[in-house]
Amino acid sequence: MIKNNYTEIIELYIKRLKQKLKENLKLIYIIGSSATEDIIVNWSDIDCIIVLDDYAKKDIEIIKEISNSFSVKVGNTIYSKKEFEKGLIDPKTYYYLLLQKNNILEIQYKSSDLLIPQIG
Repeated sequence: MIKNNYTEIIELYIKRLKQKLKENLKLIYIIGSSATEDIIVNWSDIDCIIVLDDYAKKDIEIIKEISNSFSVKVGNTIYSKKEFEKGLIDPKTYYYLLLQKNNILEIQYKSSDLLIPQIG
């Protein structure tokens, strides 16, 4: 039941991001315990890597508003397409891209024009 609740929230979160950010949205990647289904009740949050073509304050406000609309805390790491493709990413993002490369986790949404940085 708890996992289903997280799944529903993640699906709705992704849907809302796509609706609001449209073609500016390049990547959504759910990471952490909610991605591996190692959820701890009343403790686990939803962590997400988001890549936008380019971002402005209005984009951050949209993401913040959507994230704050759920009963579960949603944390986001946000990159521009340029930053992401050049590999200007933090170690946690690097780690999760390595997991994706090794087919351990899947990216939930990726636009066809986004290049994943070379990992490992």
